Amino acid sequence: MLESKIREIVGELLGENNQIDTIDGDYQLSNVGLDSIGFINMIVVLEDTFNITVEDDELLMRNFATIHKIKEYLNQKGIA
Repeated sequence: MLESKIREIVGELLGENNQIDTIDGDYQLSNVGLDSIGFINMIVVLEDTFNITVEDDELLMRNFATIHKIKEYLNQKGIA
């Protein structure tokens, strides 16, 4: 459930021609078009959707580079 919500969020940010449903959870999102502006937008949507705050020292692309990394991060924030 959580992974599908993450895929939905990322897919919306990537636009209608995204392939988010077909990529492996460990595939680098930068390789499917998530750039730095998309990264910031994704953080804002994740914060709003899951009612969390991403601290400045956690705001690194490597922490959110893949679907699985995002899921791990949210799990650490208590989101299951």
